[in-house]
Amino acid sequence: MKKETQDKYEQYNPDEDILSLAGGSYGHELAEEILLKREIDTLAKENELEKITKFIRKSDNMGLNPDKRFDNRYEKQCLLREYGYFVSEKDSDFKVGSMFNRLYVSLQKKINKS
Repeated sequence: MKKETQDKYEQYNPDEDILSLAGGSYGHELAEEILLKREIDTLAKENELEKITKFIRKSDNMGLNPDKRFDNRYEKQCLLREYGYFVSEKDSDFKVGSMFNRLYVSLQKKINKS
């Protein structure tokens, strides 16, 4: 939840809302705003988890072993680029393999936390 919404929530006084000109609807509007923010946050997390899972599945389906840093350089390089990581043609096989390994392991940890 954004700080602005959190501040509104903490400052909300139901007694003042009943007496307001809005006819007591401010509390309902605030609740709807909070629920919408939570739904947006949940969808963003689900989208990120889906992207992570897709990367892991694709890696596994291609038979890429993250622990073998010198193997399958081209496939690892293409997969890293597909997911927005810069990999130069001048990078060594070990560097590409290490980048892939770090990413794969960190994404596995994120999946295990979820």
